[in-house]
Amino acid sequence: MKKFEKIVIASDLDGTFFGPKATLVERNLKAVKYFTENGGHFAVASGRFFGHILSAFPNAAEYVNMPCVTCNGAVIYDFQKEQLKIVERVPYETVKELVEFIAENTQDAALRMTSEQIGYVYSPRDAQSERVALEIERVGAAGTKMLIAPTEEWKELNFYQAVLRADKEEVELIKPKLRERFDGRLYVTQSGKALLDIQSWGVNKGITLRRIIKDTLGDNVMLYTCGDYINDIELHSVADVAVCPANAHDEIKAMCDMCLCSNEEGVIADLIEYLDKELDTK
Repeated sequence: MKKFEKIVIASDLDGTFFGPKATLVERNLKAVKYFTENGGHFAVASGRFFGHILSAFPNAAEYVNMPCVTCNGAVIYDFQKEQLKIVERVPYETVKELVEFIAENTQDAALRMTSEQIGYVYSPRDAQSERVALEIERVGAAGTKMLIAPTEEWKELNFYQAVLRADKEEVELIKPKLRERFDGRLYVTQSGKALLDIQSWGVNKGITLRRIIKDTLGDNVMLYTCGDYINDIELHSVADVAVCPANAHDEIKAMCDMCLCSNEEGVIADLIEYLDKELDTK
């Protein structure tokens, strides 16, 4: 049996595996290559849309050797096979209600709805805003449509995630309102000070990751999760060992078993080096 054969590492990307401004950390890459070549299973668990992951990590298939959690659990993506599997879609009527609710309760927000076919970016106020431009960039300008209101064509699409981008004060105000209005229908998690991720109820990083592991490896593995922000709470909750970088949110640090170096220094490499030494002493 290879050294790391019974170990899974599932890592968040932004603020964890990635360095500043979504850069790749060479120390992490070398460590992950060593880990997988010696039997380890490395997966991504990210709020990002899989296409947006590839824009920052184009050679992900060389390092990621398991199906991965994307869109905060709404989509499973296999980077090696280039296959997408939707975990749960958001019904059209709920999408329509969500867009109307955003228009009524925000002043300067952008809402991205992502489907298998195309990404829609909706702005209730300013279609030329910087926030809209950022969300168009996320889904790829060539495959993006701008809408001011829902249209009948939305009924033909399979949406699986919404992302709300607004200023941090507006995010804090609308977050509890969204959770109350869509309780039992939509799951709302915060992935940044100015970002809310929204998907179907009961869908999150932890649930989807455990589903992937059961389907691909069974139950006889040790799961290490690594994440820095509050949208990683559910990810850490399913871990055998929860790990965070030094730059993690205080709430994440409080729930983790290990706190290692910062994302800039290569926290995944730190974890793999720790595991390597631990196994050598057994």
